[in-house]
Amino acid sequence: MVEIKDFVSHAPVPAEIIAEYRDQVPAELVEVWEQYGYGTFGRGFLRVIDPKPNSARSAIASVRRRVMGSRSRSW
Repeated sequence: MVEIKDFVSHAPVPAEIIAEYRDQVPAELVEVWEQYGYGTFGRGFLRVIDPKPNSARSAIASVRRRVMGSRSRSW
């Protein structure tokens, strides 16, 4: 069982999302989804998010924009 003492839950993860990603993500993440849902921990530094609108590419682009500002080129 994964234990996250400072987890702040924001919403449950829909069963359809868990079913769709169960074989694509680590078992520990599925357990967090089932046990805690979407939310934050580590004083808000880490987020458990919906994988659909937040693809790896869009997440990287978002971080790049924050770090590089206007110097960042779009993909």
